[in-house]
Amino acid sequence: MYNAIYCEFLKLKKSPIGIVLILGGMVEPALMVFGQLYRGDIVEWNKYMNQIECITFLIVGGILFTLVSSYIYVREFMEKVSSVTYSYSISNTKIFFAKLITVFICIAYVYVLQFIASILLGCLLDHEPLYKETLIIHTKIYMYSLFFQCAIVPLSILIASISEGVIMPITYSVIGTFISLVIMSSKKYGVYFPFTYPVLPIMSIGVENSVVILSKYVFIVSIMFFIVTVLSCIIYYEKHDIS
Repeated sequence: MYNAIYCEFLKLKKSPIGIVLILGGMVEPALMVFGQLYRGDIVEWNKYMNQIECITFLIVGGILFTLVSSYIYVREFMEKVSSVTYSYSISNTKIFFAKLITVFICIAYVYVLQFIASILLGCLLDHEPLYKETLIIHTKIYMYSLFFQCAIVPLSILIASISEGVIMPITYSVIGTFISLVIMSSKKYGVYFPFTYPVLPIMSIGVENSVVILSKYVFIVSIMFFIVTVLSCIIYYEKHDIS
């Protein structure tokens, strides 16, 4: 399994995905900083971080991570070398999980990079004091959002695997993002649509921004969604001739 994961990262090293991941982590903080400079505003940490988080978790993230995960799973099909990849001595299921772990690491990389970049770039501007409590609450927001993002990404993987391309999953992601923007005007309805879950932590900050309050229902749905979509992927990989 380790060797399979290592091979996936070697493939990414030779692709433009590395640059895409860096841009995904850096663009929103950079744009926010330019906006702050243009307006001459002082950085109010919670407002500043929440704006970056909303853009990433609700709009950019879904499309970005769908693109990355789809590329990781269909690269061999696009380059007509799938017969080589799926003739390895390990099972198709292990190849699937190696790719899935690679996707999770890529998503986590973007989250960590963006969090660090947001803090460092914000510190370069005039800013209000950055308290430990602020760092803790936004660390929690990123961690919860990362969990939900990883929970929903297998559906993109399934669509990409079946279609053997990136067009269908990207289309699904764009439609999902549009629906999310429409229904997120009400937190009440957002909990019924898993695509909105990565942004829910921002909307669930408790009294005085000290805690993130999320319903158990959201976690149960996320876990069930993940299990069902992953099992569907495994069945597809084992039952279909994808080589």
